[in-house]
Amino acid sequence: MKLGKVLERLREAGGVVTLDREGRVRCAGNAAAMTEAVVAALMARQDQVREYLLEERASTLASTTTRSHGWCERCGRVMWVGTGAERLPDGQLVCGDCLAPWDIDAGSVPVEEPECPGVGWKDPGGPVPPHGS
Repeated sequence: MKLGKVLERLREAGGVVTLDREGRVRCAGNAAAMTEAVVAALMARQDQVREYLLEERASTLASTTTRSHGWCERCGRVMWVGTGAERLPDGQLVCGDCLAPWDIDAGSVPVEEPECPGVGWKDPGGPVPPHGS
């Protein structure tokens, strides 16, 4: 089975395969889907998984006309402007779905504008929607 199909099935089952800040493959999510055998198989092909995820991210951003902050460091999804993305005190970016009350208590800060304008996203022009809209 091709790697893309494997990752698609894992995601459908609640598994999460993403890259951390240093580009290492991380596996999380539904324990029934992310068994030790599945994680070991992904780690054995870590370079291929990393390359696939990077290409997937690039194609996702290239195909959109919406601004993006980057990727959530917890779930790996693209974070769009105005969807509740926040920067944690340790510098991690997290999407609104992964943001927890303890993150806010620790001092997370809403991210309003893309951090690298012109890089990795297309600017549709016009005002940026307010946080949480």
